[in-house]
Amino acid sequence: MRHLLLGLAFASLTAGRAFAGELTPERITELKIVQLKGIPYGDDWNIRVKRDNCATGRSHEIRLELNAEGNPQPPTNVYCRYLLREFGKRGLVNDYYAQIAHQKGEPLETITTKVVTQQYERIRTAIKSERDTYTDMKDNPYPLTCALAYDVGYAYGFTNPYADDFPNLTEVKANGIARDCFSENPAGRKRHGYAAGVFHGRVDAHNPDAPFVLY
Repeated sequence: MRHLLLGLAFASLTAGRAFAGELTPERITELKIVQLKGIPYGDDWNIRVKRDNCATGRSHEIRLELNAEGNPQPPTNVYCRYLLREFGKRGLVNDYYAQIAHQKGEPLETITTKVVTQQYERIRTAIKSERDTYTDMKDNPYPLTCALAYDVGYAYGFTNPYADDFPNLTEVKANGIARDCFSENPAGRKRHGYAAGVFHGRVDAHNPDAPFVLY
């Protein structure tokens, strides 16, 4: 199931759009944190839909619409990072690449680890070459976004927490790169998005239960 309806992605977030009382800065911050704290309560299907929106770059538009409707949202890069952390905690951080490799009529559960790895490496190779597209296992092309590059990097970092890739990257730089990756018009290189994902994945693998914070 490659592409899913945008509206489904944040269905769980739109139930309470009307908030009582004045939306003070403190209240807005509180509501944004509530959105992050709700991530672990989504079932696997629910968070898979949201991850697809993150990786394909659609989450930014969705969150702008929700903000405009009076439903305060955390920054897209922050939300998508914590969503990926939840995948890591559930042991499903590579699950997305099985979805991409999945063919119509083929049960997702039958996708082998070897195929998932091959699909992952296809995308990673495209990232390193700064391509605009990647291909699935049937050689069908799909857009390669900076957000997907971040997702690929995060999966690597979370599953390889002691790898020494990008030793000079700092938290401040990684946060800035991720913020650009999940913006409306990303200006950075995809391989930089990948590096930021690796950095955050490693950090979260070492401390997967750290409190939710906005940055």
